[in-house]
Amino acid sequence: MKHVTITETDDITAATVEAKRNVAIAKLSQFEQECLNLGGMAKRNPHRKREVVDCLYQIAVTNSLLSTHGGALIEDLIAVGLEAR
Repeated sequence: MKHVTITETDDITAATVEAKRNVAIAKLSQFEQECLNLGGMAKRNPHRKREVVDCLYQIAVTNSLLSTHGGALIEDLIAVGLEAR
């Protein structure tokens, strides 16, 4: 049986924290891209803007982006997406 030291445990702890952070960042990056994509569509179809905003907000909630990164950042990303293109 292999002896596990505190250092190895700390490495695993640090790695799990980093893994969670990396996935959260990847999610946020993809969310930002979707804001730009759907925001551009909403700009071309203004009568569907509310639908796009609601969808993006729901995506953020479903993927825990709102609780992880805060409402202000999520709202800013949506707003930037709506103004782009």
